[in-house]
Amino acid sequence: TLRGEERSMLSDALEKIGERCKELLRLYQLDYSMEEIAGTMGYGGADVAKKEAYRCRMRLREVLERNPYWKR
Repeated sequence: TLRGEERSMLSDALEKIGERCKELLRLYQLDYSMEEIAGTMGYGGADVAKKEAYRCRMRLREVLERNPYWKR
């Protein structure tokens, strides 16, 4: 489980990646299928949703890695 400090850093990082990425990652975390995510988010299909999920995860990772206090 995440400690309070890590949870705060993660929350801050999620704010920095934008609302669409934040929502996509929330749906992904809730085990929505890529088809369901595509429909909810208005993407052209599951492949587009999968690519966007990857981009959002990479964006989140970059933000976290720039924080010297984030423990990997």
